[in-house]
Amino acid sequence: FFPWGVAMIILDCLRQGYLPNFLGASVLGSLPVAGRILRAFGYRPATPAEIRRCLQKPYPRNVTIIVPGGIHEMFCIRRDVEISAANLRQGFVKLAKEQGAMLVPAYMFGNSQLYQVASGSTGRMFEQLSRKLRTSINLFHGVGGTLLPYPQKLACGLGEPIDTREIEDVQAIHDLWCTRVRETFDINKDAYGWPNRQLFFEGELLPDKPYDPMEGYTALPNLSSLSKL
Repeated sequence: FFPWGVAMIILDCLRQGYLPNFLGASVLGSLPVAGRILRAFGYRPATPAEIRRCLQKPYPRNVTIIVPGGIHEMFCIRRDVEISAANLRQGFVKLAKEQGAMLVPAYMFGNSQLYQVASGSTGRMFEQLSRKLRTSINLFHGVGGTLLPYPQKLACGLGEPIDTREIEDVQAIHDLWCTRVRETFDINKDAYGWPNRQLFFEGELLPDKPYDPMEGYTALPNLSSLSKL
């Protein structure tokens, strides 16, 4: 959804001699032109079988980039706080443990501010549709209503790696990963320029959302029946 964030990490890995794998919705690989370009830069569909293959690759393909928040996280974006849904996902931890991989917590600063994204009833409708189609579909815009992102510097903070071979319990690994993601955010947010910004995980108590006068104009009827299609 926000390729610029992933692109910066990929470029940095390439400069260090790695040829990273990055995971995304399966439909991306089917795109006529873009799919071929993405595959050339390391795109792989985010399926358990493909993740296993990625985690077994030798250097320089031994780096795999996963955004565990998935589709749900794309609809959690707010202008005033950072929200991660990665605490709801354990599959990537189970696969990392199975393959004896190192987990490196990371946080991409600024990625949530590149676009204005539909929220409220409109956002919920597109989230339901995205879950049904297993790919992200949402209304968003950048500068002047175009796809050009808003000017926003990006920075990736890396946390202390976790050796999954040293911890037996998957839940314990996942809890530690979430803790280190938050630590990574808090340690680096001052340097990035967000000293007062907070990171919340999905399910935690959030501050009241700033008033949006446009919300009244985007109200839609209940479309929960989409989930039954």
